[in-house]
Amino acid sequence: MEFPYYVMEFPGYQRWGWEIALYIFLGGVGSGALITAAVTLLLGKETKIARAGAYLAPPLLIVGSVLLLLDLAGIKAMLRAMLVPLTFTNITTSWMARGAWILLVTLLVAIAFAYSLATDKRYSRTLALLALPLGIATALYTGLLLKGARFVPLWNSGELPLLFLTSALTTGIAATLLLASVKEYSKLRGFLAALLVLLLIEAIEVPLYFFIIGEQGDIAVKSASAILSGAYSIAFWLVLMFLGIIIPILGLGYVLITRKAAALPAFFALVLLGGLTLRFLFVHGAIKAFVVPLI
Repeated sequence: MEFPYYVMEFPGYQRWGWEIALYIFLGGVGSGALITAAVTLLLGKETKIARAGAYLAPPLLIVGSVLLLLDLAGIKAMLRAMLVPLTFTNITTSWMARGAWILLVTLLVAIAFAYSLATDKRYSRTLALLALPLGIATALYTGLLLKGARFVPLWNSGELPLLFLTSALTTGIAATLLLASVKEYSKLRGFLAALLVLLLIEAIEVPLYFFIIGEQGDIAVKSASAILSGAYSIAFWLVLMFLGIIIPILGLGYVLITRKAAALPAFFALVLLGGLTLRFLFVHGAIKAFVVPLI
């Protein structure tokens, strides 16, 4: 038998804290840096850039994971997860449990990968082959974690993990290149072209997500309206879209044409600012709701 449904909105529902927004940002940057390092090594490109990405990934993933567990489960559960990860066995029903395993395996491979690049490089290519799919899985998980929260219509879209994957790649490349501090344009050209293409995709993908989210119901529309034209509109249009995406696109295009790379660190920093703003908008701009059947 089918029943009609009624959406109950909870404006006073306790928000996920800033720790969650920061976790999905750090998890995205860390996984993006790991992907960047793995692809760089496998393609035989600049070793300094591969090292920068490999060295950057483990600390970011560790800090992000601690923030996630502290906010969602408290310090006791965090310690249990760190010391006895085998206790997370409900992987068929919980994205938290799946994520704990994904993060654990990714972190172990990321640490081994960084160590191999810092020493004899004996197993570097094998570890890069493992790190690549694990980095992608971790980047997707930062979106799947939000999508799994059924009480937030803004997050209940299959496009969200793909959006976070794109953002993880842009911020991961930007952070890696910023840390590597490579000055020679010839060594940066391929990375800059890849970053430019990903930012162009993001420039379409991000606003399109909020414009078409109406399929998830009235609450999702209210959340999208608050972000596009309401209380969060300045953060969205000025900080995320203009400073975090449009300016880096124009800047990278200019560098690729003129080969003048002096301003690149500023463009990389703006990409990171945009990625951080995107996460905070999703976490703090979403209206919580609960759907119950009318019997």
